[in-house]
Amino acid sequence: MESTLTKICKECGQPFVPINPRQVYCTRTHTRPCPICGKPVVIKYFSDPTPKCAECKTRKPIKQEKPIIPIKPKKQVTFNEGDTVASIYDTSITFVVEYVDENTVHVLDQKNLSQREIALADVTLVD
Repeated sequence: MESTLTKICKECGQPFVPINPRQVYCTRTHTRPCPICGKPVVIKYFSDPTPKCAECKTRKPIKQEKPIIPIKPKKQVTFNEGDTVASIYDTSITFVVEYVDENTVHVLDQKNLSQREIALADVTLVD
């Protein structure tokens, strides 16, 4: 007894007679548009969600540039002679400000009693 049960193809929506009860796609040739250029691409594997045409498969992807995120400016701090400052990398080490140039803080290391220069952006005021 031959089965005449028909199913609707999951891809194209056309009725077909399945070869086995688990078959959900008909045996017709199905195409989907290439996601890059829009040309029709013959589907070999229905599990592939985005089949690409031959030209787009070999084309190198265009490198997307990362968006530039503006850095918020740090709060402007004024250092005066005699202020106690610490390195932003190790706040346990403190220094006493001797004088300040444009981008440099000249300090006296309290532990070694030696003079040092530290970049203005690398120190923080100790309260």
